[in-house]
Amino acid sequence: MVSYNCARFLSGERFLLQLCRSTCETPPDGRIKVINLRIPQDRNVKKVVSLAWRLPGIAAAIKGILPDYVIFEGASWTLYYLFLLYLIRAARLKSKIVYHAHNVEYVLRKQKNHVLIAELTKWGERRLLKSADLITAVSEIDAECFERLYGVRPILFPNGVDLERFRAVTPSGIEAIRQKYHLAGKIVLFMGLTAFPPNQEAIDFLTGHVFPKLTARLPNANLAIIGGPVRIKRDWLVAPGSIPYQEIPSFIAASDVCVAPIFSGSGTRLKILEYMAAAKPVVSTPKGAEGIHVEAGQDILVANEQDFSEAIERVLQDSGLAQKLGLAGYRVVEKEYSWAQILTNFQAHLTPGLGMKR
Repeated sequence: MVSYNCARFLSGERFLLQLCRSTCETPPDGRIKVINLRIPQDRNVKKVVSLAWRLPGIAAAIKGILPDYVIFEGASWTLYYLFLLYLIRAARLKSKIVYHAHNVEYVLRKQKNHVLIAELTKWGERRLLKSADLITAVSEIDAECFERLYGVRPILFPNGVDLERFRAVTPSGIEAIRQKYHLAGKIVLFMGLTAFPPNQEAIDFLTGHVFPKLTARLPNANLAIIGGPVRIKRDWLVAPGSIPYQEIPSFIAASDVCVAPIFSGSGTRLKILEYMAAAKPVVSTPKGAEGIHVEAGQDILVANEQDFSEAIERVLQDSGLAQKLGLAGYRVVEKEYSWAQILTNFQAHLTPGLGMKR
């Protein structure tokens, strides 16, 4: 929901152009003008071609608005954004182009895709960063990587959280979620788009290695996964798929410990910030916590692959530790990762008097 919060907290007239495969969910803020464009549910090569075929329609929608700024934001292949940028330039629009990078796309593709895909991504990412008017990165680690790879230093635009959504959670709302999704025992939550390769890897790790060990010692432990379909079924697994946006804060609050066993990718994990915004204890791998200003052992627990199950058990068995971690994590989010504060800082770079910066 980074796109939605960009639109919500920036000033001026705002349009949110969102791509959706089935039903397009309307954001709850009626002050944002929403343009929905459907995309196919194809896979692999057919999906790549069909998405590329729709880029002129996206450019036409942007031309109909005549915006001052266009923010490219979302986890997608950088080549799409590069070609979209060329189409906007070809239409002679005076819009300034901002590319908000969720991660270093080349690094992600290099880890998971064929070398040719990785190199093509690197080619496109380099040209996109050189061509856009403003580049942003979610962490210092990513900013340094961009500078090392492409000689471009982005400004920082970290992931954030709308704290008001989490402060609005009530005990009755939590109980309603427990009843609706049959949450019982000790709930360990993993949240994220299940089709995303680093999340798939995390789910395989949790279901194949962590929970068989954990349930042998804590039979009342259950794993909840939200964010899409999950391939397997287990007695200790609750997997309702994608849940309504407005239910997410209460679902997190209904959990006992939240986890982020991430081993690949770049960027920062929005899931960890939302876990902490709900004042829930977090167990993460070092890669999962990368780029977030937390102190291991103080704000969250950081465990490697061998010790991950034991770290979860430690939090579930020690209510004092769970409460301490939850409160410390919330204070980190409150201080550094509020959307209102982040977008106020970002908007300063869009002020005409200051000019566009890199």
